[in-house]
Amino acid sequence: MTSDAEIVIGIRADGTSARVIKRDLDSLADSGEKAERSAKKLDGGIKGLNRTMIAAKGIVGGFVAAFSLRELTRFSDAITSLETRLLNVSESAGQAQSKQSSRAQDRTEGNRGRRHQ
Repeated sequence: MTSDAEIVIGIRADGTSARVIKRDLDSLADSGEKAERSAKKLDGGIKGLNRTMIAAKGIVGGFVAAFSLRELTRFSDAITSLETRLLNVSESAGQAQSKQSSRAQDRTEGNRGRRHQ
């Protein structure tokens, strides 16, 4: 088995038939050359499209990175804001508890003072 294709054409005809056959074979050769040129153009187009896709992936990757960084910054800001709010609430609760304890102590001392009088 060989990898090359072999075409054998046997022709038996008069002179006019030979010219027709030659013209047809030349036309077939021209068609083959046109097909080859078209295939090369198609290959070039595919390579160009591949380069475009690679560039587009890079651009999309840049957008994703920028978006991720922006979202990370937003998340960090939200956490900082939440920490500040919790700290304010804790301080307010501590102050309120301190005032309540002070009032309770004042009442207790006031009651003791009344008992002793």
